[in-house]
Amino acid sequence: MARWALLIGVDFYETRSLQGCVNDVRIMKHYIEANVTDATIATLTASSPKLSNSQRPIEDPGEWPTLSNILNCLEAIISASRPGDLVYIHYSGHGARLKTPTCLDYGHKNTGDVALIVLGESAIGNAEFQGFALANYLKRMVTKGLLVTLVLDCCFSGHVYRQDEDQLNRSIRTLNDLSELDQPSSSHTRSCGGANDTFRDAQLLPRWLIDPEGYIIITACGPHETAQEVVLSGRKHGILSYHLHQALTTLKRYRAQITHQSLLNYLVTRVHSVSRQTPMRYGSLRFCFFEEILPGLMTDFLSVSDIDNQIILEAGMAHGVYLGDEYAIYPFSAPEDVTDPPANSLFRAKVRSVNGLSSVLEAVSPIQRFPQGADGWKARSVIQCSPRRIYVGLMPGVTNQLEWIHASSNRPFLQISELPTNPACDFFVKAASNGYYRVLDSAGQVIPSLPPITVGADNDVGSIIDVLAHLAKFKYIEGIEVPSTQGFLQPSFHLTLEDETGLQYQLDRPLDINDKQDLILTVTNLNNDQPLYVTVLNFTPLWQIHCLTGDASNAGFTVIPPRDVRNHCTGGAEVAWEMNIPEILRASGQCEDVIKIIVTNRATSFHSLLLPKITELLGNDDHGQDQEEPASSQRAGTTSLPDPAIMAEEVDIFTVKIRTHC
Repeated sequence: MARWALLIGVDFYETRSLQGCVNDVRIMKHYIEANVTDATIATLTASSPKLSNSQRPIEDPGEWPTLSNILNCLEAIISASRPGDLVYIHYSGHGARLKTPTCLDYGHKNTGDVALIVLGESAIGNAEFQGFALANYLKRMVTKGLLVTLVLDCCFSGHVYRQDEDQLNRSIRTLNDLSELDQPSSSHTRSCGGANDTFRDAQLLPRWLIDPEGYIIITACGPHETAQEVVLSGRKHGILSYHLHQALTTLKRYRAQITHQSLLNYLVTRVHSVSRQTPMRYGSLRFCFFEEILPGLMTDFLSVSDIDNQIILEAGMAHGVYLGDEYAIYPFSAPEDVTDPPANSLFRAKVRSVNGLSSVLEAVSPIQRFPQGADGWKARSVIQCSPRRIYVGLMPGVTNQLEWIHASSNRPFLQISELPTNPACDFFVKAASNGYYRVLDSAGQVIPSLPPITVGADNDVGSIIDVLAHLAKFKYIEGIEVPSTQGFLQPSFHLTLEDETGLQYQLDRPLDINDKQDLILTVTNLNNDQPLYVTVLNFTPLWQIHCLTGDASNAGFTVIPPRDVRNHCTGGAEVAWEMNIPEILRASGQCEDVIKIIVTNRATSFHSLLLPKITELLGNDDHGQDQEEPASSQRAGTTSLPDPAIMAEEVDIFTVKIRTHC
């Protein structure tokens, strides 16, 4: 398996040149050369000359980041690589968000489409490497079986420039002398897919990202934000590039591996310490160019940051955090590639106060000050203080009940009851034949989506307790709400839910939907100047919690900038999905999903709420069910007063039950 890297940095522009993009390329090249084996590296850079009257970058023309040179490098990678090879593409420079061409039947019509601003041929002016053209090359790589990591340290907002720390926002002028490759040619249109590709809705991923299973993309900011470059370690850098390099270097030094989610959490926290931009991630999480990053999303860690010398946990009421909960605090480099929790926690901290989206922690053992470099640390829950419990009754015939109670004593939210008639029970366990057990619902009926479960060797009940703990967490998260005092956002947005015929549904009552029927959620931002963030979670009949605003492996959110016609923002967003009855439940004729719509006033990850399908826990994911996501074609809180030290956090949660019928 070979590795290929294309590093592009553009400092030299006809107007508003930058100073940190070539530095970004240099540090990433140095890291790859020192730490990545079998890597073939190509660099294209345009450094500004020291003489202000010079009209050319200092590099040789063959090394300039012109459109022709970039495309030649991409063609060379496609030609020389083999299926299974890893590709890393890093771009630092100006970016533009342009109106979607009318000849395309797809695109980010709510926020405009993306273009990278590269050097013009012969260093005359600049050229636009438009998003759909980039997508064409990515698609060709993915089709060949390459695994691509793409980092874009540029601006995606209507203010098209990556911003220097002392620069004013300025829109880039439209270029009138673009080459044929810059235009939306018919070949580009054909190869980039139509409205029925893997992600039909434009807001689940930027529409120029086609078939995300083959690559992962990390961007410097959201569609409404500007990416900055600042002085770090004595040199100018893009904030994303610098902190990505720092993260990889730290992990290499400690020989540690962390998940994609922990990397993103770290980048967001570090970037927020110096800027208001929020790094974003799209695409697949099943691989990474860098060995320090583990495949997959699931992680028990939450971000911790330092705000005004307070320890801030990046989770609050909307995540189910409760006053008095206790967390172990770890450095960023604590490994996540082990089954057991890492032993090198720094200290423990309790939740002192809870806000809508974050909480204030205090050390159990007092510390003099928050240690330097604590931004980017992470926390793992060790004690949950919520009085809400999910009760499971053990029916007559279940033996060794004290063993069940003991085995469940350290499982969050799970309470085993020896009284099978306890009316508070959400589930019951019944002894079946041949050493198997069945989990029943609150009415004592068999749950079709839960197969019979057997105990392990030596009559060990651990495997059954694992299943019950999964169900308890599922039900606990399903019941998370926020106090009415948090519902200040409602005047700022409007929600509509309708099917493909335009029939609208009310969100405050259960919906009855036909199998294979499409639903479209439309969110309209009514603010004049503030973005909103929407996360849609699907609680499936297979006991999975997954995200509809993101992709199959992401806990993403949809950003809804305010309406801005000049910058191609409509002020709205759509999230569309198709209701499906899993094969294992078709005999019953229906199933029930729960959809949670979470609207917030700041970027917030809900990755800690995700759960896999119960069959994955049981190790028989093909147990009589289809392989499609059950609902997506893409696939109780606390009562603490908010802490005034944290910026006002607003969140609204809407819970919708959907019954799907054959």
